[in-house]
Amino acid sequence: MSERYKKIATLDNRYWNEKCPVQIVKGALLYDNSKEKYLIQLKFRNLSSKNIIAFTLNVDCHAIGKSEICESVIHQYLDLMVKKEDEFGDDQAIYIESNNARTFSFAIKEIIYSDNSVDNSLYEMICVPIVYPISNLGLQQEAFKSLIPSALYIPIKSESLWVCTCGEINSIHDDVCHFCGLNKENLFSSLSSERLNEKKRFLEEEQKRKKAEETQKRETAKLKAKKRNKRIILFIAIICLGTLLAYMVSPYVKKAINRNNTIKQAEIAAAQGELNTAIDLYESIGYVDDTYKELCYQMANESYESEKYEIALEYLNRISDFEGVDDLKEKCNYGQAIVAFNRSEFNRAADLFTELPQDYKNAEDLIWVCKCANTISGSWSGNPVYYRGDELNITCTFSLSLSNDGELNARINFAGSTFTMDDNNIYFQYPKSSGSGESQIIVTWRDSKHSYEFNTQNEGIEAFIRGVDQSIDEDGYLFLAKK
Repeated sequence: MSERYKKIATLDNRYWNEKCPVQIVKGALLYDNSKEKYLIQLKFRNLSSKNIIAFTLNVDCHAIGKSEICESVIHQYLDLMVKKEDEFGDDQAIYIESNNARTFSFAIKEIIYSDNSVDNSLYEMICVPIVYPISNLGLQQEAFKSLIPSALYIPIKSESLWVCTCGEINSIHDDVCHFCGLNKENLFSSLSSERLNEKKRFLEEEQKRKKAEETQKRETAKLKAKKRNKRIILFIAIICLGTLLAYMVSPYVKKAINRNNTIKQAEIAAAQGELNTAIDLYESIGYVDDTYKELCYQMANESYESEKYEIALEYLNRISDFEGVDDLKEKCNYGQAIVAFNRSEFNRAADLFTELPQDYKNAEDLIWVCKCANTISGSWSGNPVYYRGDELNITCTFSLSLSNDGELNARINFAGSTFTMDDNNIYFQYPKSSGSGESQIIVTWRDSKHSYEFNTQNEGIEAFIRGVDQSIDEDGYLFLAKK
């Protein structure tokens, strides 16, 4: 089944009148196969700020190639409600009797608005020339686009109007486009052959310059690539030759190649922060240079900072002749001694402090603190003490520790009260010789009210504990305790 409507021609021109609030946007001439008649369809645009509800259109039909009117048609558009800039009308057909009409002229009158106002003017519509895209400028398109960056169409003008490059129609009296704001004089002067040719020459020169630069860059890149390829070929040749020699000559050459590869792997591992892997790779080939020693020292220092002193010493023992090793070893031994002390390994702590130089920090004093701690740490208790008629079960417990800086801290529980002491409020008296007085260690401390004394007897097996404050008792507490 054939279609009912056949398109005969497209009315591509727009129709416009400077004072008319309605513009004809486009149209078409069709043939109705059912009615066997020709018809016109038009699309309009409302340019008024008011809503249009009706208007009348006069159509004069002309036979092709003739200016005489062969038919006139009046058509009313009713029951509309068209807002500003809205397009409408292409759903209505205007039938004509003439079969040879191919061109048309239009007039609009009796425009009625939604506020019931009526415009009875007769507007003869002017046929607006078709505007073409700037691509039709050919080689001058780029020049025009550089002068008017927003350009879309080739602007045109006639006696009564001009069409901007944005495509909108303006009165010949308008100096700027009512839609995009472009200046008319600048727009059309930009379209002049002289200006376009000047701009074209500039662009061509600029293009030549850029092309020359690109050519130079390509030539430079080719030269660099050629040199690089030569180096690559030479490198490959050397590798191939080296590989061939490695298989042809003694195994010592192969070993040297493997050694170099291992060194490179170690360098990569070190750069990626995998220090242990790098150290293992160096050790696997017996490669002990400053780089290896620096890595070991770095691992030792990190282990020291993490208080992993034994691991730090393992790394330091591998590089005994490296600068700074002795100082770091002393720090590690000092740290190990403090760790041993805080684990109540007082004899081991004393041995570690003894291994340090006599003038290293407070190591000499801490040796005797270790011996003292080995004697007094723990709990001491004795027979019940009678005080003012009351039977008292008194115990004394010492918990000793050292800070990282070697400062002594003590936690003492005496007679049910706990005291946390430091060097400022606990005092140790102990001999620093191997004479007969070594068996006696005296510890004194004070709480907020009283002072106390702990005095070992019989080579540390027993101790007298007493209050040395007359506020406690005239004679003070006194009892014999055993560990």
